[in-house]
Amino acid sequence: MKSKFLTICFSAVPGLGHLYLGLMNRGLQIMLLFGGLILFITLSNIGAFAIILPIIWFYSMFDALQHHQLIQDGIFEDHPLPLLNKLLISHKWIAYFLIGSGLFIMAERVVYILGRYFGIYTFYFHELRTFVVAFIFVFIGIRLLNMKKNPSKQQQEADDVETIEVTRGDQYEK
Repeated sequence: MKSKFLTICFSAVPGLGHLYLGLMNRGLQIMLLFGGLILFITLSNIGAFAIILPIIWFYSMFDALQHHQLIQDGIFEDHPLPLLNKLLISHKWIAYFLIGSGLFIMAERVVYILGRYFGIYTFYFHELRTFVVAFIFVFIGIRLLNMKKNPSKQQQEADDVETIEVTRGDQYEK
């Protein structure tokens, strides 16, 4: 039986309360979401996205407490986060987010550079890094949009072809 007090203490770190409860899938998703957002904010220098961090943090705390009660009642279900599950099924939303974020960052940096009257300062190295990260976001987003919808269907067709060839080979050996 897991302690409610320890669940609250571990929930101070997003996802850790879930891991304590044995909800590995959900805990890792929350940790990756929180850490990924911090990484994105750091690399892109868009502080406006920091407003999402407390939302994830509070959601993680209350969700861990709710799952603690469910586990106490004998219900143990480690389902993925509903929003992440939908986003991962349809990768177009991720692609649109990456493309939009990349274009925003590039436009912001170009305007900032033009506003500095083309002076050579050390901030250009910082700006260049941010611009490259933005370009990578746009590139990944475009690649995601150009991916085939169901790659597992192609794998299934390849497996079917192998099965047919093996079946034909078995007929000839008899």
